[in-house]
Amino acid sequence: MEDEDFFEHVIFNPCNSITFAPTLERQKTDMQITNNSSHTIMVKWKSTRPGVYGTVPTYSTVKPGETAVTLLIFKGLVRNECSKNRDRLSILVTAISATDLPAKQIWTNSDLYRKFAIGNLHKATIGIVYAGVHYQHVPGDEGKMMKMKCDDGEENLSTCLMPTEQN
Repeated sequence: MEDEDFFEHVIFNPCNSITFAPTLERQKTDMQITNNSSHTIMVKWKSTRPGVYGTVPTYSTVKPGETAVTLLIFKGLVRNECSKNRDRLSILVTAISATDLPAKQIWTNSDLYRKFAIGNLHKATIGIVYAGVHYQHVPGDEGKMMKMKCDDGEENLSTCLMPTEQN
C-alpha cells in the first residue's frame, strides 16, 4: 500500500479549527471524518487538556467510502483560562487490515496493533479557538467562513466558525 496515498484520501471537516465560547457552559459540536481511501482506517483522539475537552467516541474505525461523526465536547473554562494555551485536538490515524475487533482494543494492545496496522501512523491537528479571545467575535457570525492563518503561514479560507450546541 502506498502509505501517503491513504492519508491524502482522509478528509476532516472542519479541517483546521473549531470555535467555542469562553464560558463555563458545556458546549459540543460534530467533526466528520470521511474515508475516501481503499482501506479501513482506525482513529484515536487526544487533547492538550483531557479534563477540559472530550470526544465521543475516542476510538473508532471508518470503512472505505464512509463518513464517521465524532462529538467534540468542551466542558467549559473561565475566560482568562482560555487564552493561556494553544489548545488542540490531535487525531491519530492509521490504515488497518479488515477486522471486527473494536478500535479501542487494537489501539490499547500492542500485539493487536502490530497485527492489524498497515503502514505509518499519521497525525492531524484541530486547533481550538475561543470567540472573542483569539479573534474579534461579531454576534450573528456563527457558522460563517473566516480567513485565518494556518501553521504553515498560508491563509485558509475553509476554516469555519463552528456553531456550538450549548447544554
